[in-house]
Amino acid sequence: MPDIYSIHRNIDLWGPEDVNLFVPERHITKRHPAAYLAFGVGSRNCVGMRFALMELKMCLAHLLHTYNVLAGDKLRQ
Repeated sequence: MPDIYSIHRNIDLWGPEDVNLFVPERHITKRHPAAYLAFGVGSRNCVGMRFALMELKMCLAHLLHTYNVLAGDKLRQ
C-alpha cells in the first residue's frame, strides 16, 4: 500500500502542483497506464472493481430513469 500511495503522489508523474488539488490541465500529459492504480493492475487487481463499476452503472441508470435530462441554452447551437 505504501508503493501505491507514493505513486499517486509522485511529483515527477503528476507535476509540481499539489496532488490533492483538482487541476484538469495535468491530465493532458500522457502517462504510463499504471501511474494511477485505483483498482490495481494485473492478476492482483481489486476484487470489488467489477462490483463498483456495476454499481456506478446502476446509479446512472436510476438517475436517468428518474429525471429528464434536457439540453441547456449553452449546449444548443
